Amino acid sequence: ALVSLGATGGTVVIDQSKKYLIDNNLTVPAGCAILGGLQIVGNPSAGNSTASAIWNYGSCLIVNSSKTITLNGSASIVGCLVLRKGMVAPENDASAYAGTAITAAGDDVLLRYCLIIGFNKLFSSTNFQRTVLDHVQGDGVNGFEIINALDVPKLTNCHLWPFGTIDATTPVTTFGSGNYLHRTGKGYFVQTVGDQLRMTNCFDYGHTEAFRVDNANNVTFTACHADDISQVGSPYAVAGTLGFYVTGSSNETLFLGCQSLAKE
Repeated sequence: ALVSLGATGGTVVIDQSKKYLIDNNLTVPAGCAILGGLQIVGNPSAGNSTASAIWNYGSCLIVNSSKTITLNGSASIVGCLVLRKGMVAPENDASAYAGTAITAAGDDVLLRYCLIIGFNKLFSSTNFQRTVLDHVQGDGVNGFEIINALDVPKLTNCHLWPFGTIDATTPVTTFGSGNYLHRTGKGYFVQTVGDQLRMTNCFDYGHTEAFRVDNANNVTFTACHADDISQVGSPYAVAGTLGFYVTGSSNETLFLGCQSLAKE
């Protein structure tokens, strides 16, 4: 369906009541979009967000962890749930999380109103410009990675949280890689060149490094927040975790109204 749109681009609408298996690499051609029916991603039932409830969503792309969805220039995915193939509801921890869900292969790619669960990395862009992630929620060992972006990526209203394990049947509460609320990687990672990257109203829960800027210039965080599970017996910072970590040759990093809780 995507290929049939041709060079002029267009939109493939996927059914809100159905799930689609992606067992091979899938490329969204330049100027094309996959449009699902979701807008408010998260919990479709009353009460706390639950993994079992999320699994009932349609407009769902089930992706083999050895494959990826590639977005060419100006391609987009909107209103979709993206799950790793083989996931159960819920997982006990993130030990089985693997692969990269979505990979940018051009400038001006867009993710909006999506929920991505169960991967080692939720999204990765290297050497491309003006990436937009808007109202994207997710649960991965690592979240969103922007490397060497030469013109103003924008991440707005994104939310990383342990969606896939919150109802773990045998939860591990000791802090570490097996903890059902903890993720050992980075939530938001900006590296090499940021070039006025804007991150606004983004949240991270439970990653060892919530927000990491490495050798990148001119990154602005506005109203971004990091949180974590406190260690048993301590209401304070979780040892070895960082809310905001700026390192290397990074310069002109600006924080406006940001907060880090239960982090060193």
